[in-house]
This record gives sequence, C-alpha cells and structure tokens, in this order.
Amino acid sequence: MALTEITLSDTFEAAYEAPYERRASWQSAATPPAMGDLYQYDTEHQLCDVRIDGADPQLVHLHWSDGWRQTVHALWLREQCTCAECRHPASLGRILDQDGYDLDDIPALITIESDQTLMIIWADDGHISRYQAGWLRHGGRPPTLTTLSQTWGAELAECLPRFDFAALLSRDDVLLEWLEVLRQTGLTYVTNAPTTEGTVCDLVRRIANIRETNFGSVFEVVALADSISNAYTAAALPLHVDLPAREYQPGLQFLHCLANQTSGGNSIYCDGLQLAKVLREEDVEAFATLLRTPVLFRYHDQDCDYQNIAPIIELAPGGGIRNIRFNPAIMTTADCAPSKFKEFQRAYRSFLRLTRRPDLQLETRMEPGEIAVFDNRRVLHGRRAFAANGGSRHLQGAYVEWEDVDSRIRVLRRHIG
Repeated sequence: MALTEITLSDTFEAAYEAPYERRASWQSAATPPAMGDLYQYDTEHQLCDVRIDGADPQLVHLHWSDGWRQTVHALWLREQCTCAECRHPASLGRILDQDGYDLDDIPALITIESDQTLMIIWADDGHISRYQAGWLRHGGRPPTLTTLSQTWGAELAECLPRFDFAALLSRDDVLLEWLEVLRQTGLTYVTNAPTTEGTVCDLVRRIANIRETNFGSVFEVVALADSISNAYTAAALPLHVDLPAREYQPGLQFLHCLANQTSGGNSIYCDGLQLAKVLREEDVEAFATLLRTPVLFRYHDQDCDYQNIAPIIELAPGGGIRNIRFNPAIMTTADCAPSKFKEFQRAYRSFLRLTRRPDLQLETRMEPGEIAVFDNRRVLHGRRAFAANGGSRHLQGAYVEWEDVDSRIRVLRRHIG
C-alpha cells in the first residue's frame, strides 16, 4: 500500500485541557497518567518505522502499519515531553523552559522500543523523551466534540427531547445523553422535577457552576409592579435571546416552572440556526447584511449599564454560525452609515418576520415540574401574554456556560467510554 503523508494539523483541530475534577484520583498514584493526560490514546495500528527527513533533520516521519505516513516536527516532540523534568506529574502543567533548549535541536538517536514507545535522545543536551504510539497517532490531542446540529421548526413539538429529572441526577449515562442531545438540538425539557425553589441549582450542579449576572445567580420570573425587565411583567415577550448586551451572552439557559395557574403565558421557541438558514435561502442579501452590520445592544438600570456591539448573525472561523444575537427590547441601533440604515432595516425586518412564522415556531405550555433547557446563543425564546391577576406564574432561571458543558461531556465520555 502506498504511503500517504499527513501532517500534525490534519490529525485533530483543537487542543485538549485536562479537567481538574479527576486529578485527585491519581495525584497520589505511583505513576502519573500516560503522556501526562487522562485521555486514553488507544490505537490498533503499529509503528513500523521512523525516519529523519534527508533534507530537514528536524522533520520526523513515522510509518504506520496501515500505510499512513505521519510527519511531525522535532521541536514539537521536544516541547511535548512528559517526563518529570518537563511536566509536573500531579498538575500536568509544563515545567520545561521552552526557551531552554536549542531552536535547532534534533534527535541524536531515535528508535521504536518493544512496547511501541518512540524513544528520542536529544542532541542538544542528551535529554531522553518517550512517546506512546497511540498518543502519536492522535497527534497528541483527543477527538473534538463534533456533534452535528439538528435544525428544527414547529415539528419539534411532536418529538421534543424530554429527560427525567431524577435520572439526570443519579445516572451519568443519562446525563451524557442529555448533554449531547442539547448540543444537537439546542432545546430539551427536563420533567418530573420537584416544585421547590432552588431545584434548578441541583440540576445545574450536575454540569458546573452557575454563571452569575446582574440578575443574580438564580433569577425569578414573576410579574412585578416595578419591573427591571420585560420578562418580569405579564406582557407578551417577543422571541429573543437573553443578555446580548454582554460581551459573552450566557451559553445555556434553564427555566424551571414552579407554578403556572394563570391563563395564557405559553412558551415559544425558534431555532436561530433554522431562521438563518431560511433567511439565506429566501433573502441572501438580507443574510449578508445581518452578517456584516454590527448592532449596539444595551441593558441599563439604576445599578448597571451593559453595552455590546456585535452582528445579529455571527459566523465562526470555519464558516458555521457561532451566535445569534437578537433582542428587540434592548437593540439600540445599527452601527452603520446613515446611507446604509434603510438596507439594514430591510434585512432586520426580514429576520423579524421569520421569527413570527408559525411553521418556524414551537409553542408549548410549561407545567409545574418542567425545566426548559436551551442554547441561549442559538434558540430564541419568548411567551404569550398572561393574566397577571389570574393565578400564580413563577419560573426560576439560571445560566451555565457552554465551555463548562463541553468539559463535562469530555469527562463523562472518558468515564463511560
């Protein structure tokens, strides 16, 4: 079989950071984790040969049993050494001085040992480094989270993902399934939760810490006479995301229904990814305008004044949609030339009209004991007006960051396999 050359950058896209919470289990162990990493770098393939490049002695070619040829740089191998002189065995942090060896350092001796470990003695100082075959095969990085988003409209009401509260608190396999579904659909409901205040915190703590905002750690969604937010009234709430005036709008939102005896108040959701997809298909100029036009969002009261400028649709470096920032209540103005403002308004109204299309909306009535959990950077949420004097309606809410969710998924995947 012909050898196929791959580079380190072809192997995996994102670096790995070992979570803190599992370190205590091995800090007192006689030997640290292999390659200073809790992830198990397994491979069914064998290292067959290793060669130094004839033109550049800092390029190392690894030949694998399946015919692949992997090229890595000697300096990358040198800084990845995990011996006790180069990386702390408990913290996993690097202690090697990355400016402490020659920039032109090359292997003086390189060999594959009987256990498939690659051993290098370095020419600069005679330092000895060892690298596991599985770690090399993975390019020193575990797989990234590659869940594909499932866009949706009104049809999701028939198959809205639902998970039992007690199972999420007691079973890691159910917790992992739930979090991965959340990454896929952006919206789930948790059922059979106690209707006692603070219950939402019990669910959040299965993931990470609550993100505190100017509304506190846990916020109360009830109708108030002197409200500091439209959410704390009985009025209808148009579809929106929360806190777009923050530099980093919260990633995941929890809304726990404690009581809902009033008439009206149905919850509404829209998938922002689906809205953007439809907009691009039906009005490509409007889509492009919302991509390139920053908007000033502002939330302020007597104690705070948050402002942030960002487009309504924000793309990630790879071209996918990273964020949706849409909140008519606190959108101040478009940051564009006066001659472009009408163009922006036309594009903005095209998006606004899509949020009102019944085929793109999911509508449901929250019942006591249900917790809506959704991606606040993707899923727009709102509600119908309700009768303020018609009975109690009380929700408790909290936020969590997506980076904490992804960390939890990685840890659960390691444990469960």
